[in-house]
Amino acid sequence: MKDYWNSMSAGGKIKVIIYLIILIATVIFAIINWQKTSLNLVFVEVMIPKTILVLIAMVAGFGLAKMSDMKKIRTIQKDYSILQKSVVADKGKLVKEVPETND
Repeated sequence: MKDYWNSMSAGGKIKVIIYLIILIATVIFAIINWQKTSLNLVFVEVMIPKTILVLIAMVAGFGLAKMSDMKKIRTIQKDYSILQKSVVADKGKLVKEVPETND
């Protein structure tokens, strides 16, 4: 392990330290907020730990962001396809027939 640490660059060591700090902060957050709280859905009331509630909200937000990105990517791909067809069509118009010379 010591050899691995010594072989890492300064940037790699900083990343590892930052990840460890984030991990420790996350564990402390989870322990502090493990009390159960009431979650009122439309017709149901559920008792759920705050940590799990925050985790569910994060996953839902990540999923919504991914879906939004996919819609944007599909729109860009469709626009690219239309432009590509337009370029191919215009290229055909630009090619002029070379007049034949009579020798």
